[in-house]
Amino acid sequence: MKNLILISLIASAVFSLNSCSKPSSGPSTNASVMFVHGCASGTGALNVLATSNGATISGASNIAFLQNSGYQNLAAGANLNLAFKVTGLNSTLTNGTETLIAGNHYSAFAGGIITNPSFVFSTDDLSTPTSGNAKIRFVNLSPDTLNLNCYFATLKIDSGIAMNTCSGFVQIPANSGTLFIQDITNNGYQAQISNQTLSAGKIYTALFTGTHSATAGSPSVFTITLITNQ
Repeated sequence: MKNLILISLIASAVFSLNSCSKPSSGPSTNASVMFVHGCASGTGALNVLATSNGATISGASNIAFLQNSGYQNLAAGANLNLAFKVTGLNSTLTNGTETLIAGNHYSAFAGGIITNPSFVFSTDDLSTPTSGNAKIRFVNLSPDTLNLNCYFATLKIDSGIAMNTCSGFVQIPANSGTLFIQDITNNGYQAQISNQTLSAGKIYTALFTGTHSATAGSPSVFTITLITNQ
């Protein structure tokens, strides 16, 4: 009987030691960043790539105008230089110095026009909308000094979105209708998407890009582009 008790105690001790020595994966040290190309060129295609502290981000290369990289994992840290470069060239189009916190989601936008580019950065709240609702935010990437009112269907969602700013996400009932953005002062500076559906549980970003001086048919006319964040 004593031998059985001794064997049991030894086995328990070995099991405890093995359990304590198991490595832990620990928390992620990455943040997620989506790179969005909204910098217009009046002469046609202008693709970009994104870099972090000079290193090209593999999932954010050759991004076409009005397209995005989706969320890419980057090592979190302070004072990171996030930049957009024109594909095939080494010169920086636009950039910013940002702090990324592990586990957070962010968006980096290249805005303006090729002769006057801008960099806009945001922290993204991707918490799930409540039942029956969607979430949407608005980003003003036009180089013109505009303050935008933003509507969906019959609902005014936001107002006064200034140049190179990004609103917070607003929760609204899921619905179908026209997505409409217009300058407060000059009603002719506007763009819209008809027959747009915002689905329940989804999260969206509406980009307003272009300039009033663009000629008809140019890539740099006023345009709304809707991105599904999640």
